[in-house]
Amino acid sequence: MTITNTDVNDDDMSEKFHVVYDGKALDEHLMDVRDLAPAMMAINDLLIHANQEINGEKLKIELKVKANFKAGSFGIEFHEILSWYDQIRDILTGPTVTAFANAGGILALLGMFKGPRSGLIQLYQKLKGKPPVKVEEETEGVRVYYSETEFELVDKHVLRLYRNKSIASDLNKMLEPLSKDGIDTLYVVKDADDKNVELLIDKSEVEFFKYQEFEEDLNSDISETYVQIESVSFKEKNKWKFSNGKFFFNASISDEEFISRVDTGELRFGKGDILKVKLKVIQTIAHNKLKSEYEIIKVIEHKPMKSNEQEKLEL
Repeated sequence: MTITNTDVNDDDMSEKFHVVYDGKALDEHLMDVRDLAPAMMAINDLLIHANQEINGEKLKIELKVKANFKAGSFGIEFHEILSWYDQIRDILTGPTVTAFANAGGILALLGMFKGPRSGLIQLYQKLKGKPPVKVEEETEGVRVYYSETEFELVDKHVLRLYRNKSIASDLNKMLEPLSKDGIDTLYVVKDADDKNVELLIDKSEVEFFKYQEFEEDLNSDISETYVQIESVSFKEKNKWKFSNGKFFFNASISDEEFISRVDTGELRFGKGDILKVKLKVIQTIAHNKLKSEYEIIKVIEHKPMKSNEQEKLEL
């Protein structure tokens, strides 16, 4: 939930939740402090980093704990408390105060509470340890594709959390106890006796929560231009080799009508033939390196080279 300064109340600023580690090794409610202490610190750091990412310097967060137990498990009751930084409290009535995520909202964006859309943890589970295929922003949120056609619609803040390396590290430390024999699941409930599980993570899913860098689109441009054919291929999504007179590049061809005419033999090419095309250039950055990808979305005209020694290309 995201609220503004006009409807703030004390209930919005605090939230109680229980994190429970479950499995045969915990039948007597005993857990190695070397496993528990880092996991508890990781949950604390997770909420601190998420609050910083979502609310910036408007709100500070505290996490208090109380041990709680059920048969065959080891649970910790957490109390999340948000409070205003002094300099922000003084200007709450001003017109420039922006919306913020309250205590429950932060937990929902992380995926520890159920919300109207998937949170960060559900996004990791859906991606299964792989980076997104692509990301598209729209008015209702962000489409994060886990295949060419399937996507998860998430809040834009969830994508910001996903990009944050510190948050990925916090999640891995929180899940570290699941690497131990006899500790099989982590789940979250709002109350100790609540049968409505807000979040469940199984031991087999721990490997999904590794930080993944993925390509970020910087710029996309479509223009009409001439290119010269160097070689053709029907592998790797029809990537052909072209020259623009300055450098060589590989480009995919998405013009289905053109590809169909090539397949039927209606069009034949020689090395050096000229095509007038609509060329899409997409610039992305991944692993701190700039990359350009080329796609011919429409072949407008084919100009054969007029040479007796023209080299015909194998199609």
